[in-house]
Amino acid sequence: MGKLGFAILLASLVGLGILRPDIGWTQTKEVVIGVAHPLSGPSARFGIVLKNGWEMGVEEINAAGGIKSLGGAKMKLAFGDVVNKPDLAASEIERLIKEYNPVMVAGCMASSLTMVATQIAEKNRVPFLVDNATAPGITKRGFKYTFRCTQHSIACATTAFDFVEKVAQEGKKKPIKVAMIYEDTDYGIPYGEEIKKVAKNYNWEIVADERFPSGTADLTLTVNKVKLRNPDVVFCVGYINDIILLGRTIQSQKFQPKAIIHFGGASSMPDFMKALGKGAEYWYTGVAFAVDMKNPYNQKFVEKYNSRFKELPNENAHNGYIAAYVAKEVLELAASADREKVRDAFTRVHITDGPGAGEGQIKFDPDGELSNPQGILTQNLGGKPVTVWPPDVAASKAVYPMPK
Repeated sequence: MGKLGFAILLASLVGLGILRPDIGWTQTKEVVIGVAHPLSGPSARFGIVLKNGWEMGVEEINAAGGIKSLGGAKMKLAFGDVVNKPDLAASEIERLIKEYNPVMVAGCMASSLTMVATQIAEKNRVPFLVDNATAPGITKRGFKYTFRCTQHSIACATTAFDFVEKVAQEGKKKPIKVAMIYEDTDYGIPYGEEIKKVAKNYNWEIVADERFPSGTADLTLTVNKVKLRNPDVVFCVGYINDIILLGRTIQSQKFQPKAIIHFGGASSMPDFMKALGKGAEYWYTGVAFAVDMKNPYNQKFVEKYNSRFKELPNENAHNGYIAAYVAKEVLELAASADREKVRDAFTRVHITDGPGAGEGQIKFDPDGELSNPQGILTQNLGGKPVTVWPPDVAASKAVYPMPK
């Protein structure tokens, strides 16, 4: 067939609607996103709720027509299990990239895992969406393919510090006494550094600075040391098993500071409430999401998640859900499965409404950091987390000090 004949055939196919010129000879049926979280091991509880959130979001997006700029292509998730090991975070990201050829990858729940995983993605020039990890250093390495859609630790902590200064201080002129109990990882250490910095600025007195290894079997000595220093406020950081252990140890030692503030979703999870019973009451949690947040999209998410999984969602579940909608917006802007175009689309994202903006607008700084991270403080009241700070979004007044 000559060039003229081919042109006539091509025009005929277009005219008959057999070939659409806007999508070429082939149409993308689906776009794969690789998502790696701990789905087994000691951190599986967090990884599973993140996976739940991702799946709910993708199901909604596909049911609503998929990625319209790609002719309705469906989003497909390929999951990897990194347990709680950095070497598996690296190998699983490598596997997902080689086996599924994803347009982007995401994960990996914990900061220590994400630090390693993003290195692998950067080496392979694959966009990486950080959906949960909070260590500030993740976006401070000059990487071009890493973007974080959740708040970093400093933003989460700032809200709690504001509460302590304005409420716990109670007009006192003498320095308030604070204690720190946090895990010795990329998750806990940045919080510890931030607490020290703020304590100096606010003239707080740090009476205890206690690190512990993640997965520790006993915190009795740690709690006893802190209790002897009689702090007003205890700041703590750790994943669910460690925080349950810390809570039980605080109960058994009958240690009652005026406030216990945990950074991260663990102390607001159903697991924590069930494990500690009444001992979970009045604990504060510094997060970016709460089930009582006044946002119509969030309320729909809470109701649907609760109905499907028979429990209220925590911040981690919501982070996965938001990440799915951020990925959708990126793909809509890219209008392509080409990774370089997807990477460039990340720099143009600006979500101000809809499910993706459930914790605030989504826009990325040049280093891939979330432009306007926001945090709230919840308190466990009546067996569930209730937003108590800042005042303009609070659903209830904080109970301070913790009742005897």
